[in-house]
Amino acid sequence: MTFTNGFALVIGIGTYANTPKLNVPITAQDAKEIAEVLKDQSKCGYPAQQVTLLNDAEATRDRILQELDAIAQKVSDSDTFFLFYSGHGEYGTDGYYLTTHDTQLENKKVVTGTGISEKELLEKLRAIKAKRTFLFFNACHSGEISPRSLGDEQPEENTGSNIPDRLSTALLGTGEGRVVITACRETQKSYFSPKEDLTIFADILSEGLRGRGIDSRKGYISAFDLYEHIYTNVKQEVEKRFGKFGAVQEPELTILKGVGVMAIALHRGKTPEGDLSESDRPSSLGGAVREVEPSESQQTLHQILSGEINLAAGRDIQNVTIGKSTVVTQHFGDVNNINTGGGDYAGGNIDKSQTTYNRTEVVASGDRSVATRNAQGTTIITGDGNIFGNGNVVQKNVP
Repeated sequence: MTFTNGFALVIGIGTYANTPKLNVPITAQDAKEIAEVLKDQSKCGYPAQQVTLLNDAEATRDRILQELDAIAQKVSDSDTFFLFYSGHGEYGTDGYYLTTHDTQLENKKVVTGTGISEKELLEKLRAIKAKRTFLFFNACHSGEISPRSLGDEQPEENTGSNIPDRLSTALLGTGEGRVVITACRETQKSYFSPKEDLTIFADILSEGLRGRGIDSRKGYISAFDLYEHIYTNVKQEVEKRFGKFGAVQEPELTILKGVGVMAIALHRGKTPEGDLSESDRPSSLGGAVREVEPSESQQTLHQILSGEINLAAGRDIQNVTIGKSTVVTQHFGDVNNINTGGGDYAGGNIDKSQTTYNRTEVVASGDRSVATRNAQGTTIITGDGNIFGNGNVVQKNVP
């Protein structure tokens, strides 16, 4: 049976022309495996001519952008679009990037124009009208499990940066029916071993797409059922293999509040028995689930596309919008992403339950700069006329 309206772009970048230190060959295998199961008529049933695989040297910045444009020309609102990316996420001075085969780094940051920027990704996805769009990102890999550790199994240095929550939130605003599944939470890593053919995330995703451990919903695989399968099995596998070293990997689902049940593929090539409905929704949806208000996704999308949000990696963060005001410059130690606008994720050294920002230096320069909520224990450098939330400790001068 054929899942006639299914289109897919599958990207795996295991080798880098300009930055070989980023090479993780297993990610190209991830993409190959996912493309094969999508095209398998006894499994997912996507038409072979509607599944595009870009691996390694094929996965250049220009080629990826061209394929996204081509898909936008092909699909209609009644179609399904499946995007899978396995590679490195990195930051540039102008925001977050999905790296490509020809990405260049300078001072550990992506050189502008040598990867897929968050703005470009959002703009390309806005042009794709499919009302069932599933976005899978395996963009933050741990260092390999070294040969010497195969008895002790201890992960080496981590590399890459996962999709930030704010970008996942904005992706939901690019069109109706968007679902984002990342290999782990923003602050976690995606694990693999050189002894295996696939990353743990891709291996278990492939199992789910093959219908293993997933019930048929009228002949389909439901996106919710697939996510629960991924979350449960990835979390358990990482805990079993690397838990003694504190490794945790929890694949994250980001959806709009109230989103309906959607079919992602055929279940083992079955003939469908009608459309999915609310009766096909799981009684409870467990895991690392972020439900976002539609207004929040649209606001975040607008802020990124307009340049109001520009979070660069590392210690220095500029042009950050907090709430409805702009902080000109902030210095957050080693924290990369801070959400103080009421979202689910604060991250780093922020104790959200107390809404207290600890061990943080916030520099709010110029008139009418803003620091919101409670920043007890924080050093805040002020200009005239600045506004602060209740309970903040303010110093006019920093020694």
